[in-house]
Amino acid sequence: SGIYKTIDGGAKWTKLKEGLPTRPLGRVGISYYKKNPDIVYAIIETDKIGDGPAVAFMGISGGNRVKEALIQNVTKDGPSDKAGIKAGDIILQVAEKKVESYNDLIVAIRARKPKEKVKIKLKREEEELEMELTFGQRGGSSGRPFTSYLGGQRANAMKEQGKVGNETGGIYRSEDGGDTWKRINSLNPRPFYYSQIFVDPSDDKFIYVLGIQVHTSVDGGKAFKTGVRGVHPDHHALWINPRDGRHLILGCDGGLYITHDRGATWDFHNVMDIGQFYDV
Repeated sequence: SGIYKTIDGGAKWTKLKEGLPTRPLGRVGISYYKKNPDIVYAIIETDKIGDGPAVAFMGISGGNRVKEALIQNVTKDGPSDKAGIKAGDIILQVAEKKVESYNDLIVAIRARKPKEKVKIKLKREEEELEMELTFGQRGGSSGRPFTSYLGGQRANAMKEQGKVGNETGGIYRSEDGGDTWKRINSLNPRPFYYSQIFVDPSDDKFIYVLGIQVHTSVDGGKAFKTGVRGVHPDHHALWINPRDGRHLILGCDGGLYITHDRGATWDFHNVMDIGQFYDV
């Protein structure tokens, strides 16, 4: 498997290698910038998806709150459970790092190492408490620390994955028609099922990757934001107006959605007699 290029209408093909993973490749999705076809994006699966150095594990999950790090669930017998942290607690500080949102908490965890001990300050109802926590090791669903839901790979983990990251796949960009490539993001949601990437025909800073959620980049793939409001999950088709990149049509398990502001708001077109059939 691999990525191949022809310049004579298909009579002869060349396998592209420079900058791409040397591991066996799985599913690959490709998109190019219509104003400059030399700019090509590929989303690539390899047999090392999700791999990387061991990272710290706290054993919690929470809401994506802007103003506080609320703990919604605590893994039984995990590091937080052993430290005495409970669902409903609000984390205020990890060691010297103040925490003001759940995203801040994730950043603080990623800065730590497995087996490292830290002081955790938290708020429980109206009382502030301090506890000692020993981080565990994140293994992911396959024993690989950077896996995401259903066998994919997390976005924006390039720095954490380090040197091995290029071999794990993700999103790659070429500026010379595919002759050379550079990995720009680790994102790859459930590749065997999706592997769909789209470049805005009018502005290549806007990149879209489909999965259970819609993943959007506004800087050419360097960083991705996950999720858009007001649409049903599980996305399989996207059309971008070549004359106006603000106008998108999204096809998903819930039907058809249209936006005229690059996904800030969506209109659900519930006027077609379509649906999913699981049994007859």
